[in-house]
Amino acid sequence: MTAWPFALAGILAALQMRANILILAYLQGDQVLGWYAAANRFVETGKQLPGAFYAAILPALAALATNTSQREDLQKIFRRARLGLLTFALLASAGALLLGQPVLTLTYGSTYQPATATLQILTLSLIPAAQNSILIVYLYACNDEKFVNWLIATGIVINLSLCVWLIPIWGAAGTALALLFTESALFFFYQHRVIYQR
Repeated sequence: MTAWPFALAGILAALQMRANILILAYLQGDQVLGWYAAANRFVETGKQLPGAFYAAILPALAALATNTSQREDLQKIFRRARLGLLTFALLASAGALLLGQPVLTLTYGSTYQPATATLQILTLSLIPAAQNSILIVYLYACNDEKFVNWLIATGIVINLSLCVWLIPIWGAAGTALALLFTESALFFFYQHRVIYQR
């Protein structure tokens, strides 16, 4: 019974990753979807790199969160993790802004140059997304997974609504903008909840 929030989180995460792609394919067709997929492949790699870190830090934070005498250690580890993820995301974004077009051209050819803006926006979304991920891990450690799932579901609704609005105007970049706006908005709520937990 205690595992169901985590199972639900997995379902919501899968829906979050795929639903915007389905909307993009429906509204813009295969070529634009291909540009998005090319750009997203690099960003998904960037998201997977810290994945092992999240899996490793959750038990450590959970152990510290259950012991009131170790709250200071919990906050210290949490702050370091946030700083490390922020640094990673900033470096990835800077790299994409400077090298996005040549990397896409070298990897896929000149026909994928229109994916440059999408890659750059998606990489910018790593900044709030990485912070959101560590905030989620912190909230899981504090047994606040129901709130996390509720907020993830809310984020899906926001993201899909923005996709329907932005994709007809901006194409693949509209999908990336929707994700950037959604992750940025969710950051405010995750951050507020973490402050409340303290």
